[in-house]
Amino acid sequence: MSRQLCVGLLVLMALGLVAGVVAGESSGASRSAKTGGTKVLHFPSDRSVGKLSVEDEEDESDGWDFFGPAQGDVVVPAGRNIKLFIYMENARADDLSFLSKLGPSDLYELSIQSSIKRTPANRPALESIAHLTDLRALHLSRTGIDGRQMESLRSLTSLRSLSFGEEHSFGSAGLAALKNFPALEYLDCGPRPIDAGLKHLAQLPNLQRLRLRMGGIRGPGLAYLADMPRLDNLILWGSPLSDLHVRYLEGLTGLKRLTLWGGDGPFTDATLGSVGKLASLEEFHLINVGPGFTEVGMERLRGLKNLKKIEYSGISAFNIDGAGMRHLCSLPSLESLKGVWLFSDGLEALASCGNLKCLNVRLGRLGERWGGSVADVGHIAALGSLEELDASGRGLLDEDIARLASLSRLKRLSVWTGDLTERGWASIGELGQLESLHMSTGEITDHSFEAVGKLGKLESLKISGNEKGRVTKRGLNHLNQLTNLQRLELGMSGRTLKPITDDTALNLTAIKNLKGISLTNIGLQGSDWAFLAGFEDLEYIFMNQCGICPQNGLRYIKDLPQLTRLDLQNVNCTQGNGLAVMGGLKSISSIRLMGRITDNALQRVPALPLVQQFSVTTDVAIRPETIAHLKQVLPNVRNVIVRQPSQSSRTMMQPAPQNRGETRSAPQRRSSTRTRRTSGQRTRRRTNR
Repeated sequence: MSRQLCVGLLVLMALGLVAGVVAGESSGASRSAKTGGTKVLHFPSDRSVGKLSVEDEEDESDGWDFFGPAQGDVVVPAGRNIKLFIYMENARADDLSFLSKLGPSDLYELSIQSSIKRTPANRPALESIAHLTDLRALHLSRTGIDGRQMESLRSLTSLRSLSFGEEHSFGSAGLAALKNFPALEYLDCGPRPIDAGLKHLAQLPNLQRLRLRMGGIRGPGLAYLADMPRLDNLILWGSPLSDLHVRYLEGLTGLKRLTLWGGDGPFTDATLGSVGKLASLEEFHLINVGPGFTEVGMERLRGLKNLKKIEYSGISAFNIDGAGMRHLCSLPSLESLKGVWLFSDGLEALASCGNLKCLNVRLGRLGERWGGSVADVGHIAALGSLEELDASGRGLLDEDIARLASLSRLKRLSVWTGDLTERGWASIGELGQLESLHMSTGEITDHSFEAVGKLGKLESLKISGNEKGRVTKRGLNHLNQLTNLQRLELGMSGRTLKPITDDTALNLTAIKNLKGISLTNIGLQGSDWAFLAGFEDLEYIFMNQCGICPQNGLRYIKDLPQLTRLDLQNVNCTQGNGLAVMGGLKSISSIRLMGRITDNALQRVPALPLVQQFSVTTDVAIRPETIAHLKQVLPNVRNVIVRQPSQSSRTMMQPAPQNRGETRSAPQRRSSTRTRRTSGQRTRRRTNR
């Protein structure tokens, strides 16, 4: 997650950039100076009409930072792209006239979504956005838009991205109106078009990416897509979707990426025969389909000289035998093969894929043995160009890991292993070029971390082991050598926490770039929580069954400027000063706490205007007045959740020492909130906005 954007009002006033403080100005951007000043967006002062986000110039993963509510006069950085999200909850027609106060270039992206399907009687007046002529991206879901309203938006000629979700009134008239948006490069057409309507898409000369929801398409209309000169990325999803539909794509000879997502039945070799005619294809993706392919179908792909990726994800087995694998390995550009099940004959043929850089494989059953002999893994080790390997299906052993140590270009490794000995972990330590290591293994010991500590280039580390694991803080401190580490996730299975009791201080201070940490069943003591302090780039913390976090332990996170997500279980917070420290978390957007958290503690939760999710599970009673306080200090949380633990959660919550004179109150029903029973006999209390 990226750096959050906050600018203090006092700083803005000192610079003479703000005149008059109204609701909505409490959120701002710390990089305003970098992008050259600010500007003011005008919204109704009496209510929030949506949520504003600012594009993050540094984060390529999610791209946007929550900025604050769209209420009053909001000061935003002038040189950054702004997104407005509007969520309509009421059944009445929502008035969007407030958008008329925005300038033509004030918004880069606008998203309008409804909680219910709209009809002509209660749909919003979308004509109110027609003056936003510099808008680049528009997303509409359940608004009830039809062809006439789409025509009224023809002034939005700068649109590059347009997406619809469950817009069942859109129809062919809506598709015909798309001719008014010649600059469109991406279209997500979720209203289930029919074949005849697809001919209108040929009017979009610059469209490069198209996502079509099946349901109304019989097949012939897909042939119209061949008339789109720049279309290079096509996603077909939903049902029905079969060989018959794919047949009509054979004319898309310029297509570079094809994704088939879902469908009623398995695709057969006929689909591969049609795909084999897409001469420019570079990527072929299958998601949640039943791939009923044989070596005959694989041979039909041999003419795809540019095909780089064949990737499958789903619950059905995508098994490729030796003959089929030999056909795939004859593809001269093939670099990535994901989601396949391979037996011994397939693994043997795989060794001839000399250009393969990425392999995601499930090792199949051979007779009564999993994955064949050690020689099978040796075939993977022969892939000298391999940079990424994800191998599952059976637990690799010491000798298997030793074979993989010869992959000198391997940067990302994800494997299932059995109980490795020191020899196996030593082989892991020889993979010095690794940047990412994810392991689901057996017993974790200090030797494990000693070996991993030698991987100085690691940026992401995830290790999960079984309940037999035995680690100490001395062992964990080996990770302090991983100075490039950004993501750390460690965990052991089992419901019995094993405290780490050695006297060594937990020290990870050398990992200066750490952005995320997740620990499960790592039994910390009270003073151990101090290791969280000082990680200036830390964006999320997840601590599950790591011993009791004492009330004063929360002070170690109070000055983490980039922390956006906080998830702690077994928190002992009986007094207010524990949670009060969260006021220093200037970027926090999600808080989830479980433990002995009292009413008094929740009364001290400070104002957190950027928080959008807040959930507390506690075994003591919370007053309605406290819920009202939380609603006030968390203005952008739709549902403030305070609940009693389920029976299973209660067994995981460790009892904390009670203060003198303090008694545990029985939970009471509160008339000011809604309650509902789940199957686990859990009472959830929600405050609706």
